[in-house]
Amino acid sequence: MCMVLQPLGIKPVAFDPTRHEHVIEGGFCNICQIHVKEKTKHCRRCNFCVEVFDHHCIWLNNCIGKKNYRLFVLLLCSIVLLAGGETVLGLLQVLFWISEPDTMSHRAAHILPFDVPMWVYLLTSFATFSAHLAITATTAHLLQFHAKLCEWSRQLTSPKSRPFVYSRNSVAAHQASLTVRSVVHSDRG
Repeated sequence: MCMVLQPLGIKPVAFDPTRHEHVIEGGFCNICQIHVKEKTKHCRRCNFCVEVFDHHCIWLNNCIGKKNYRLFVLLLCSIVLLAGGETVLGLLQVLFWISEPDTMSHRAAHILPFDVPMWVYLLTSFATFSAHLAITATTAHLLQFHAKLCEWSRQLTSPKSRPFVYSRNSVAAHQASLTVRSVVHSDRG
């Protein structure tokens, strides 16, 4: 669901650093040989351009960008919710094992064709549950990190949040006005 396929008909060419300083110059990708929008980045792993590139997800083996970012966040949310539900069910099962151990050992005999001691089930369940919690915590942290990045990007793109950002021309003009002022003041004194 989060995967976006490369547009048909685009055959990337090898990048020649002797001819071009950057992969994307002046809104043109020198690898894909297409005109691209301002926030587009060429992914080295996928070898195609991604509009509003966020990152290349190694788990999905796909780039996350403008077209699939919401689906990616939805995937993270659903994984966290599913993992939370599994955690609750796992804890309920452990509590049931503790409260009624005879019932659980009787059920275990029907799952496997051979007899396994209860401590093996508990040890295996504990190891699996620990791995599950680690994966859930990592996914939840990734979701929280993406939410923080979204919050930061909204703050950075707001004109009120960056009152001291100048273009090169305005900085040069400001420096020129300072030198003119200092010359004028030194002549007066």
